[in-house]
Amino acid sequence: MSRFKELFKDKKLMNGLYALTLITALLILALVIRGPEESGSLITDSSGRVIGIHRSRLSSSEHYDLSLTVKDKDGDVERDVSLDLQSDNSGNTPGSSEEDRESSINASIDRMISEIEYSKSKKITLPTSLPDGTAVEWSKQPDAPGKSFFIISLFYIAIASMMIASKYRENDGGKAERQALLRGLPRFCNQLFLMMNAGLILSDAFDTITNSYSRSEKDDLSFFEKELAGLSEATDHHRISTAEVINEYAVKHDVK
Repeated sequence: MSRFKELFKDKKLMNGLYALTLITALLILALVIRGPEESGSLITDSSGRVIGIHRSRLSSSEHYDLSLTVKDKDGDVERDVSLDLQSDNSGNTPGSSEEDRESSINASIDRMISEIEYSKSKKITLPTSLPDGTAVEWSKQPDAPGKSFFIISLFYIAIASMMIASKYRENDGGKAERQALLRGLPRFCNQLFLMMNAGLILSDAFDTITNSYSRSEKDDLSFFEKELAGLSEATDHHRISTAEVINEYAVKHDVK
């Protein structure tokens, strides 16, 4: 529990979670406001089948998601249909046809949908048959917002979990590095003090110790020794004092 509290004291993590929460909330709000896109109403018969659409206005486009069942002699063909009813100033586009049965039915449906979408009537009666006389039935598709909410929530939980897990790993790695540093520090300090007592200045003593690390096999070195060797190599040709290099390293790892 204490580690959990520590994580939520991390400003960077909290800012990321706040941003993620805000984006998720905006997406859900957009879904709620948008809802089903149609502005008008569906006309149904006594058995609940959709037989028409009553548009709310002709000056803007409207969207309707419907399910269409074609009652063909060789079996029913079902298809989900999205109708985008165009506004008054929209043009018209022709449909196309295919030779085989399914392609022919789809082409007829596309042509029928095109005629519906570009209809200029406020009240639209949906066709009960294709041009060749094949019977069709219309029905309203189940509302999808619930599925969208579930997917958005799932993504939110997944991303938030990854952010928290990443911070856990980062903190664990930082603690492990600091502990390794504290274990190697006493031996390094003893070597440093002995060489300075023998008459070497700080920079020469530091270079002698780190050069001995550089000549050793990397696998034989501790984390702290590898860090010092890399630090010495990175600042070898820079005009920066050894004391300043050590001080910056101490500040970086929060060790005096």
